[in-house]
Amino acid sequence: MTTALSWKLKKPLTHEQISRLLEPYTVECIDTREMQWSVLDDPVWHIWQNGCTLLYAHHQPSLQLWQNNALQFSDANASPEARFPYQLHNQHLAERLHPLLGVRAFTEKHRVFWQQTTLAVRNDDRKIVCRLILIQQPQIFLLSLHPLRGYQQEAKAIRRQLSTLNMQPCASLTMRQILLYSGLEVTVPPKQLTFNLKATDPAQQAILHMLKHLVTSARQQEQGLVDDIDTEYAHQYRVALRKARSLISLFKTCLPQQPRNALKHQFKQLAQRSNRLRDLDVFLLDRNHYVTLLPPALGPGLDKAFQRIQRQRNREQKQLTALLSSAEYQDEVQHLMTTLDLAQQPLTNKGTKAIRPLAAKKIARHYRQICRDGLDIDDTTADVVIHALRIECKKLRYLLELFSELFHRNRIKRLIKKLKQLQDILGRFNDLTVQQAFLSHLATTTRDSAQAISLNALIAVLYQQHVQERRRVVGAIAAFTGEEGVMDIQTLTQDGDTL
Repeated sequence: MTTALSWKLKKPLTHEQISRLLEPYTVECIDTREMQWSVLDDPVWHIWQNGCTLLYAHHQPSLQLWQNNALQFSDANASPEARFPYQLHNQHLAERLHPLLGVRAFTEKHRVFWQQTTLAVRNDDRKIVCRLILIQQPQIFLLSLHPLRGYQQEAKAIRRQLSTLNMQPCASLTMRQILLYSGLEVTVPPKQLTFNLKATDPAQQAILHMLKHLVTSARQQEQGLVDDIDTEYAHQYRVALRKARSLISLFKTCLPQQPRNALKHQFKQLAQRSNRLRDLDVFLLDRNHYVTLLPPALGPGLDKAFQRIQRQRNREQKQLTALLSSAEYQDEVQHLMTTLDLAQQPLTNKGTKAIRPLAAKKIARHYRQICRDGLDIDDTTADVVIHALRIECKKLRYLLELFSELFHRNRIKRLIKKLKQLQDILGRFNDLTVQQAFLSHLATTTRDSAQAISLNALIAVLYQQHVQERRRVVGAIAAFTGEEGVMDIQTLTQDGDTL
């Protein structure tokens, strides 16, 4: 026997009890320490899902990344308040975490305390034949036996002696397993919101049901927005509201006119209050990229410009936090939910029809619209036309995502993947348009000549990127609207297609 064995105990176990149990072996305490850990991850558990565990060790202040039950990186200088890789001193740890987290912050998900005791079991020759590790928490008691090579028979004998204890075999005591035994619950949210729709659900009922779920999804982001944990909370909040507004617009004939108009206004009012914050967040997220585009001599001027943007962003965040925490906002949301209830009646003609055929027609129609609009786009097309195509692509994306559970899963995934590639290019093109306008405004409203020079230089660089991106747009449209894409849409939306 050379593999470690582990057990759960019914009650605490002391060094003295083990010593008496294992006579004539001598049991010597090598180490006893109190340990307190915080498990850190983002809301989607990206670190954990990639086989790693990020911990803050309070008993020995350091940020630690574990993988395969081994400590990979440690940062003794990391602040307990650090939330992003760029805030860490250990560059290797930061570089490992960045691709796992992206823009998300890591925060405390679980805190646990335990006492860990390491015991050496010696034979008559004073040779260590195995080690025992006791991990004891207020409610959980764990024991593992680690045989040493060459002492397999002794380890078997010790195992037999230990078997007289009231204990249950358990999984190997890796760091992750101990954390799970200690009460850690890893609940990974679904990648995509599901509504449990049926193909034959009446459209009016289905749309209102989906709108309520989207409101709930948006509201789940509110506390993260108020606490200003990371920028993704604002983004996800806005995505949920945008999908709701798109759903109302796309299926307007399925809803009664009066409550439909009220819902359009209410959702718009909720969404537009975060517009400015999101725009500023996008600029600040691109800060490091902007710095690489300019020579070092222009860096100080750009730093000052970003300090201005950060101050504006802080003001917007403060205003939005006050709004989301207000009774007025709670009343608005409650009024919105009441309107959704009122929209159940009267039934509309389209609202009584099955949702799947309607969704299939919408998907096919918007795909054809993208194909038609795409034919007219070339290197000379105005930005506003390309922006309109981007909006059309967004509507199709929302349709595919919102109704994915009603169609063939693999076909939907393939279409979304292709559409996302086109959207990424269209989005980048649009961002460059918006960024140039925003930076131009900053440059013309500052009295600081260093800022103005740096901003104008950055605008010139972005203009060149804008020209290059336009060429990519034409190629991306052709790829998405090609024969393969047409076949995918036709196959997906035919009446007989099922999950």
